[in-house]
Amino acid sequence: MRRLICALALLAGLVGASPATAYDEADLRAKLAREMRLAGSATGAYVRDIDSGEDLYSLRENRVRVPASVEKLYTTSAALLRLGPAATLDTVAAATGTVDGDGVLRGDLYLLGRGDPFFGARAATRLARAVRDAGIRRIAGSVIGDEAYFDRRRSGRFGGYDGDLGGVL
Repeated sequence: MRRLICALALLAGLVGASPATAYDEADLRAKLAREMRLAGSATGAYVRDIDSGEDLYSLRENRVRVPASVEKLYTTSAALLRLGPAATLDTVAAATGTVDGDGVLRGDLYLLGRGDPFFGARAATRLARAVRDAGIRRIAGSVIGDEAYFDRRRSGRFGGYDGDLGGVL
């Protein structure tokens, strides 16, 4: 796995860091072939010129593999293209019921997850402060993690390997 990540990082550096004209096609193919040999037989690659659509290199590109951390590149790229660089994926709180004079929420508090990859202890603390700042001191109902923003699928194709999917992390 480490070799695959190193090879992909190297490929990304070769293809993404400099203009495609920096290598002629024969040199690029030779360099990629050399690097892929070093990466081992469990690896594969597919390189396409994004402007022309021309396939520049492929090796074992159709072999099924367990997705690894490199899959985050596709997810991040898709999110950036679709949502833009200024977008945020927030987890927010919403309540049903009323808050009485003592700050007791007589209803439920919902945590509405939207897939924030950074939601952890710090974000939970900020969210709790926001709830407190809204005047809620105690909840006389339930706290419900709402993942309805996403579908019900909770693992990927390789169920034993993949982490759980969901809107509330």
